[in-house]
Amino acid sequence: GLVGSEMCIRDRYMILPQPGITRPLTTTIWVGVLNEETGERLPISAESTTVPIHTLRLNADQPTPDPDPLATGIGAQVGDWGTLETANLHHAENTVALTLHWTLSGTPPADYWQFIHLIDESEQLAAQLDRPPDPWLATGLWRPGDVFVHRYTLELPPDLPAGTYTVRTGLFDPTGGTRAPLVLNGDPVPEDSLIVGELTLP
Repeated sequence: GLVGSEMCIRDRYMILPQPGITRPLTTTIWVGVLNEETGERLPISAESTTVPIHTLRLNADQPTPDPDPLATGIGAQVGDWGTLETANLHHAENTVALTLHWTLSGTPPADYWQFIHLIDESEQLAAQLDRPPDPWLATGLWRPGDVFVHRYTLELPPDLPAGTYTVRTGLFDPTGGTRAPLVLNGDPVPEDSLIVGELTLP
């Protein structure tokens, strides 16, 4: 009742993250106005009682999990901003588990998704998984010095024929499909799709 239509008020608030939350991650701050007596949220616009004011990154406050000591060394360069250090592939029944270890020297130019492809002996796609590497932190917010260990599970079709399959991976921009350039041992990786292992189905 003491606020007039021509007044400008500046408030300060401290927001503490929930304990135990996994970081780093991206979060958006939303604000609204609440009637303290009734608990009712007051409209800010015709459509909403809250409005986003800022998106920020919460950095890690604890060490990143160590990569799997049994992982295979890769050392593939991704653009001019990162390295896929190791990969570990494990096949169990109808799934393939893949763990990737990244180190960052720069910031990716897009919010990439990871693709995991299972390719048969005739170079045909037999199974695939596409998703963001980290659902809580878009790649466009990765920073130099970051270290990530990401785990994926690829579901295999139950009717896959016997044979040898390769597992390939890379990053792509979901807005246009452009893949992040990959270089291995100084040579461009064909189609920017890197072979990280193989499996044989009886």
